Amino acid sequence: MRLSPPCKINFGLRVLRRRPDGYHDLESIFLPVPFLHDDLELTRLAGSARETTLSLGGIPLDDDAADNLCLRAYHLLKADFPDLPAVHIKLHKRIPFGAGLGGGSSDAAFTLKGLNELFGLGLDEAELERYAARLGADCPFFIRCVPAFVEGIGDRLTPLGYNPIEGRHLLLVKPPEAVSTREAYAGLDAKMEVMENMEGMERIESITSIPSINSISQSAWTPKSSARTPGNDFEASVFPRHPAIAQLKADLYALGACYASMSGSGSVVYGLFEDAGTLRAAAQRLRQGHPDCQLFYEE
Repeated sequence: MRLSPPCKINFGLRVLRRRPDGYHDLESIFLPVPFLHDDLELTRLAGSARETTLSLGGIPLDDDAADNLCLRAYHLLKADFPDLPAVHIKLHKRIPFGAGLGGGSSDAAFTLKGLNELFGLGLDEAELERYAARLGADCPFFIRCVPAFVEGIGDRLTPLGYNPIEGRHLLLVKPPEAVSTREAYAGLDAKMEVMENMEGMERIESITSIPSINSISQSAWTPKSSARTPGNDFEASVFPRHPAIAQLKADLYALGACYASMSGSGSVVYGLFEDAGTLRAAAQRLRQGHPDCQLFYEE
């Protein structure tokens, strides 16, 4: 069975609060991006083979292959379905990692879906999402893989029923530098400590002055209008430490993007363009000005 796990972008991202368990509550809109995907192949091993195997290709991964999310997805199902046959998992990586695109989460979710279909396990989407949540906060989104409003730690999903960027053309720009999620949250936590120390009405006004991503998702947003355009809270902590990433966002606007943002905690920045010609011209200029960046868009 061959599958194409896609990446996602965050169309707006707000980090609301720190939780007692150390995680953070957030809200965002997740949008699948089918034109940038990994290649995943699941093959049942013949004969009496008992051990599932994994082979990797494409972009080299720094992580230990034994801890790969695809293998973890298989063993998660194996614990509840002891008769699950051994398979060979072949994964060819195209989605950059450490980029805010959710590539590893997508691979894990598609492994769950593929095994469910290949061996007729009978799991519905809600059950698959519960398994996916045990693998990572972003994983449940990739089970249905449709535009969704996301809450909690990324595990509470409400399908939008439409795509808020429908009709616009998407350009992804991956700089050579990476941003760790830990680093991105560290800058925001300092701001949250200030808010938590506020009292009464001052704190309430500070919180309620920030528009809800959900309210934006239900309304038409105007490109370049801060009043109706979703932002990404991580930019406030990432851009000062990584000015080259901030410059990419500025360059996208200068080259004609109607909206530009960092995805997740970075380091990918994306731009939306009203027409394909403007996107292609922007891509050419970016290649000249930033030859060390990777560019992805639908040809």
